[in-house]
Amino acid sequence: MSNCQMVWFCIQLGCTRVLSPGFWELCHNNPTLKLILAEQAAVYLCEAKSVEAFIQQVAVSYLLHGYFFYVLGHIPAQKDPQATDGKLISRYGLDISKWARARAKKKGKASVQYLRYRRTFVLLATLGQHEFLSLEPTKDIRMEPLRCFGYEISAYQGKYGKWHPSVSIAPRTWREICCSIGKKALQFDASALESCIRKVPFAPFAPVRGQLYSLVRALNRRRKRAALALVSPRCVRRKRKPVRVFEALQRKGGCNGDRHSSSENNTPTPGR
Repeated sequence: MSNCQMVWFCIQLGCTRVLSPGFWELCHNNPTLKLILAEQAAVYLCEAKSVEAFIQQVAVSYLLHGYFFYVLGHIPAQKDPQATDGKLISRYGLDISKWARARAKKKGKASVQYLRYRRTFVLLATLGQHEFLSLEPTKDIRMEPLRCFGYEISAYQGKYGKWHPSVSIAPRTWREICCSIGKKALQFDASALESCIRKVPFAPFAPVRGQLYSLVRALNRRRKRAALALVSPRCVRRKRKPVRVFEALQRKGGCNGDRHSSSENNTPTPGR
């Protein structure tokens, strides 16, 4: 058995600790072995760096890959978030390799992901059989949008039947923004209103841009009747830069354990 085959066999069995210290030293001189071991050393990253990172990961990485069933939760102040991470990851067996996920998928089992920002977390699952789906009162994001941090994440069906993510400002938050800026429609000059719109703290996903453009049009209708200078639609941010979702990879022993080298994890791609 070659060195690479030995490492691969040990990884599949989860027994890399049986390899001798001398073998690990040998790996540093072999690019192939280093790549395999780097994959094994990666951990399940579950704590998002920011609200935008959290929303991006759910919509662009998870929902886009069929994670439609979700449970949204909040960790009480008296509990340690990292302890909760470990408990949920262990309970639902999330600490597995991408190969194990692929094998489970072929058997008709669902894949589950866990993501947290501060004390708000979400568990998401694909269609299939899993303990999570039988124990938790899940919701279907295609029927009931996920609302958190002022955002609304939903899904719409495209021309060929494929589901696509859609991220907008939640209705209640959007009404508050419209009311706040609308009161200033005739009191502030155009540049001040443009500044207010630029400061709206939401990432410019396509539906968010559409909402802000509709606000600009509503303001301009009122200002036009009052013979005031119009607000320029250029105040709306047009491009969204993908953000890094997780901190730098940690060694095993942290709060997580899944290998995030697949396209489902920490891979920003353009989305609505």
